[in-house]
Amino acid sequence: MNKDLERISKLKPYSKKYIKEHEDELRQEIVRCTMKHLGGRYHVNGMIPYKACDCHTLLIMTYAEARLIKLFQPEFYRPDFSFHTCKETYLQGVQRYGKETKQKKPGDIILYRYAKLIDHAAIVVDEKGTMIDSCITRGVTLQDYNQEINKKREVAIYSLWG
Repeated sequence: MNKDLERISKLKPYSKKYIKEHEDELRQEIVRCTMKHLGGRYHVNGMIPYKACDCHTLLIMTYAEARLIKLFQPEFYRPDFSFHTCKETYLQGVQRYGKETKQKKPGDIILYRYAKLIDHAAIVVDEKGTMIDSCITRGVTLQDYNQEINKKREVAIYSLWG
C-alpha cells in the first residue's frame, strides 16, 4: 500500500458534533486536501494520493484525509459504467454522507451527468466558480463550474452540512 494512502487509512473521522461545530474550518480543510491532488493523473479506480485517481476516488481520498469519512475502497466499476446500468451507485454513495443543497460552498460536491446516470463529480473550491475534478483528458485540474459545458450537465450539489 502507498505510504500516503496508508496514513490516510489510519485517520479516524471526526465526530458528527465536531463536524457541525467546525464547518468553516473543515470546508477549508477539504479544499486544502483536494489541492494536494492537482496535477495528478486520471486513473479509473485509482487510489494513489496526489498521483492518480478518478473523480470518485478523489472524493473518497479527500474527505477521508480531511477526517470527514473513513477511507474505503469503492466497488470496482468500469469507465463506461453509466452507459450499461440503471443503478445510480454514484449518487447513492454521495447521499450516504451529504444532503442536497442549492448554494455552492467550498468543500461541497457538484454532481454531473454525461451519460444516462450521474457519472462525474467535482469539489467546490470557492463561490466564484472554481472547482477541482479528475477527468480522463486532463487529470486533476482546476476548472470553472460556470462554464456552459459544466452548467448544462450539472445535476445537483451535495454538502455534508446540508
